[in-house]
Amino acid sequence: MKIIVFENIFDKKTLLTKNIEISFRPDSTLSKGNKPFFVPEFSDDFSAQIFVAIEVSKLGKNIEERFAHRYYNKFAFVICLTANDLVKDIKMRNLAISFDGSTALSNFYDIKNIDFKQIKLEFHFNENIDIIKNFDNFIDNINQLIVYASKFCTLKTGDLLLLKLNFDQKKIKIGDKISIFFNNNKILEQKIK
Repeated sequence: MKIIVFENIFDKKTLLTKNIEISFRPDSTLSKGNKPFFVPEFSDDFSAQIFVAIEVSKLGKNIEERFAHRYYNKFAFVICLTANDLVKDIKMRNLAISFDGSTALSNFYDIKNIDFKQIKLEFHFNENIDIIKNFDNFIDNINQLIVYASKFCTLKTGDLLLLKLNFDQKKIKIGDKISIFFNNNKILEQKIK
């Protein structure tokens, strides 16, 4: 499976293909079941960001936008960790996001059962809470990214597309706790040890 990560995606709800940043993470980065993140020895400068994961449900290449909705039906939320000091070194940049356990994944939800205009998403970082409510054009945005990604590589069943959400990046340290609440239910938690 592939994990395709999209950043700098939207500006005023419009897809900006010229500014999109795309990277890939190996499946060994996935962490499920609210497992803690143990800070590795290769860095002491990490940050956390929140993404939505879209699971690809069928094989596709060069997908037209009118058919894009047929290629996914589930989504999850993700805490992605980055080694900030490695990002600054161009030779190590890929490793900055590709280390084991750097992609904490919630359970998946059926997109058809969700009213995206009513979503409430909270990012809890220790005692601080950030809230995002604007998912009005979420499905249109997913469709555009399915089209965009499929121009470059074949999408296969089980692949994940990670879309960065508009939350501030948080620097983390040992003892921190990160949680995501979806419609007032805690769906993902990661303790930093």
